[in-house]
Amino acid sequence: MENKLLKLLIVGVSLFPFTTPVEAQTSGYSFVRYPNSQHIFAVKGNNKQHRPQNLRERAREALKNANPAEQWAIKIYGPAAAQVIDIARKQANEETIKRYGADIDDTRNNAFKHCYWSGLATSVIGPLHTKAFTDAHEAYVGEPGNWRRQGPSRHKAMDLYNNQVGRSIGQYISFHRWRGWGREEIANVCQRFEQQDRLRVLIR
Repeated sequence: MENKLLKLLIVGVSLFPFTTPVEAQTSGYSFVRYPNSQHIFAVKGNNKQHRPQNLRERAREALKNANPAEQWAIKIYGPAAAQVIDIARKQANEETIKRYGADIDDTRNNAFKHCYWSGLATSVIGPLHTKAFTDAHEAYVGEPGNWRRQGPSRHKAMDLYNNQVGRSIGQYISFHRWRGWGREEIANVCQRFEQQDRLRVLIR
């Protein structure tokens, strides 16, 4: 049984087609999904074996700074999926600074960031998990201990729209991975969409 489990963890990429080796290498994790399960599990490997990390520890860490909607998403989809979202968010922040010099709300810069963040996450955990977490992120504003539910607004609508575009791009790139496409192509397409005014922006 143990050998079968290790084999399952090692070949997880074939079981979960949205897994992106680039992101796994960046974080030191591989992300796998067991058959008939909606949960994504992070597996940290070395040269000898693959062992599941302590999910309870990561769950506590993920829940600490999450808003109420994100907390529900973590409980439903698991802390490893939340970890993918967080890694993608950090990489999107870095790529935005690299390409635009700054991230300013309601601008083209921020539109690109949301597109790339969602596209990158989708390429790893798929569109449904990504939508659940990014929608939850937009449900509240504030900070831990002082969260306020965010009602309809132009700012929220902009972010949700650009997230949706990013998910579509992430799916498209994932389905063409056999061409060697990866996160660089996701970023390039998001930037092209921004330049062609196909992303939603409030301040031009």
